[in-house]
Amino acid sequence: MDVDCIWFGGSGTFADWIVNLSGQPGSSGTSGVSGTMGSSGTSGTSGSSGTCGTSISNLQMSSATSNNVTGTGTYSWTLNDNAIYALLSRVRIINNNNIAQYCEGRINIIAGTLITVGVDNVVGNPNSSSWLVGLTADGTSGTSGNSGSSGTTGSSGTSGANGSSGTSGENGSSGTSGNTGSSGTSGENGSSGTSGNTGVVWSSIPGSSGAAGAAGELAYDANSLYVCVSANSWATASLVAIW
Repeated sequence: MDVDCIWFGGSGTFADWIVNLSGQPGSSGTSGVSGTMGSSGTSGTSGSSGTCGTSISNLQMSSATSNNVTGTGTYSWTLNDNAIYALLSRVRIINNNNIAQYCEGRINIIAGTLITVGVDNVVGNPNSSSWLVGLTADGTSGTSGNSGSSGTTGSSGTSGANGSSGTSGENGSSGTSGNTGSSGTSGENGSSGTSGNTGVVWSSIPGSSGAAGAAGELAYDANSLYVCVSANSWATASLVAIW
């Protein structure tokens, strides 16, 4: 008899075995539900504000003409009034037609109403014949504030409930009855010994379903063993040669 084993209990090598029918293991229980999410930690405190950069102010404004700015470098403007600027003052020169376009730099030369500026910052494309000139400062960005401290960690969620147990496997069918023992020997000149169990009752091979037979009767041929499991009800098992 060949058997495909799908379940093992223990291990070992043995010469004698008892074979019986068995039910399938019960299915696994369903998984428990997940625990609830822990609450969020409190927000960290805000970082301190950065220090303010140096402010920019236009202390005086003058109109000027006659220059096109194509990039950083040295450029000259003719002022249209008698505004007074000091040498090395930093000025912003704004396109009078579009105040979003301007350039900045320090005054290198003053000759009457003519000023020459070393331009080091250009915004937009400030090409114009009409300008506004005013003092400005080197505005630097304030330092960044410190980062706020981290919030506290939220508490852990509660554990999910355990899943329900799996259903039990079905009971296996009963094994076939063992062979009846041989009759006991007679007692010596004493009381008669108890009678031994009834021996095997052999029957003719059942020819079809429902063939006559009593529970416990056996029959066999070259290929199969027949067992009468109840009145007129037979079970069969194939025989396999092992030597």
